[in-house]
Amino acid sequence: MATMTNSRRRPSLDPSRFTGVFREAPWRAETRQMALWGLVGVVVFAFAGMYVFLSAQTDIAFREEQQLLQAREELFFEVKRLEADLANEYAFDSMAQRAYALGYTPQTNASIEYIVVPPVIEQDEPIGLATPTETVAPVKETLLDWVARIAGQFLAVEAN
Repeated sequence: MATMTNSRRRPSLDPSRFTGVFREAPWRAETRQMALWGLVGVVVFAFAGMYVFLSAQTDIAFREEQQLLQAREELFFEVKRLEADLANEYAFDSMAQRAYALGYTPQTNASIEYIVVPPVIEQDEPIGLATPTETVAPVKETLLDWVARIAGQFLAVEAN
């Protein structure tokens, strides 16, 4: 019995069949390794650059904060100095010296003129105030009553 052979065979899709044929060239593996090391170097330098940049920004901010705090302390010192100067100016001794310099002298009881004021007459009712002529009755309408009254007026106008 003769067996028939199929001259048209299906190609095999086994991946191991292609590995021997398309083996990678040695220089490609070296190039890929160098590229990976280069990428690692770029990433490391990028992170180092970001670290240096952030450190510099932090240092600048710290110096500005220190300058502001020093300026604040100087202003507080200046305010306290000015308050002390003002207290010295309003002190009794310095006020008396300035008064003497301007020609003022201390007064005695003999040099003071007193004015006699007649006593104030107390009255039962204040003078010059107007008395109310009409009294207003207290409102006993609630909010709900007011809304109903306005709505009734609105509906009466709409009906006409």
